[in-house]
Amino acid sequence: MNENLLGFPLSLVWGAVAALLYRPGKISWAIRGGFAFLCAASLFLPEPWRTHFWLPGGSAIVLLTVILSLEAFSPDNLLQRMISIDLPSRLQIRDTLLKTDDPERKREMYMKIVMDYSRLWVHRDHILTRPHTLQLLAILLIVHAIGFTYLALDYISRPVLSNQLAEVLPKAAQLFENDGVNVENFAEMARSYLLQYAGGYTFLQNSITILLTLFTMRVLLKRRTGASLPVGSLNLFRMPEYAVWLFLGACILPLVSFRLQVPTLPNAIAINLVIIMGMLYVMHGIGILSVFLEVRLMPSNWIFMGIMLITMFIPYVAFFFLGGMGTLGLADFFFDFRKRALQPVQPSI
Repeated sequence: MNENLLGFPLSLVWGAVAALLYRPGKISWAIRGGFAFLCAASLFLPEPWRTHFWLPGGSAIVLLTVILSLEAFSPDNLLQRMISIDLPSRLQIRDTLLKTDDPERKREMYMKIVMDYSRLWVHRDHILTRPHTLQLLAILLIVHAIGFTYLALDYISRPVLSNQLAEVLPKAAQLFENDGVNVENFAEMARSYLLQYAGGYTFLQNSITILLTLFTMRVLLKRRTGASLPVGSLNLFRMPEYAVWLFLGACILPLVSFRLQVPTLPNAIAINLVIIMGMLYVMHGIGILSVFLEVRLMPSNWIFMGIMLITMFIPYVAFFFLGGMGTLGLADFFFDFRKRALQPVQPSI
């Protein structure tokens, strides 16, 4: 029951409430303070409610995301005002071309729209990618750092998480054993791996929660007020170029650890770093695909929602999709796929 009340997806209600309370051009301190109060009040909840509140996907993670995104939505935020400029849709371009019946005039208008649209996307990408990436990274890392720190302190000082692991892992071992898998020392090994790589695993789960919260707020705000406030939109997310060497170095260390007898702590840090940066490069790859679709006036949101629905029924699709997006994001450093995605094809009339 606790998980149902405080966990994902019902915790997304906080993001929906924030979108409903938002007023264009004005964000009251009462809204900000209200969400901050709810987050702080969770520290005084009885156990195990308090722990469930702060688990990945829990309400605390969503509330922290809402607070930070409300700051980004502020009308005083210059970056947000620049990002909020709506790009022309396929229907708007079609309506513009239908205003004249002269074929030559229509051709001139068509070519002008194509060139203006191309320049707009290139300038938007050149000016806004870096600050928007830093903005989204700040939200991801701040929320994860606060949530993970709380869970780590909770695990050390109270037995709630430890007892949950002791309860869940034997049940998981029993399920594997029923499938004919050798599960000798499974619980101990699984507990050891979970603790060593908890930073990476929780970052994956928190990032998904944060991105879905921001997506929910963007969609509701767009439908309710017409405001375009794409905080967390991945079409402007691009990892810094130097980060690829850090990622590759972190990948190499675990591979050679067996031969060089690398101590456990550096090896665990490297693997956690690989998991975290792997997720960021998946976001980078999704951003490239999103740009490719949107520059060509394709409904990227509906396409990604369709992929998500498919993965719910065919989980293996998620593995190939995320692997492909991570590879695309990493390969962008060497082949600059984003530049190619920004070259629009002339839309059909």
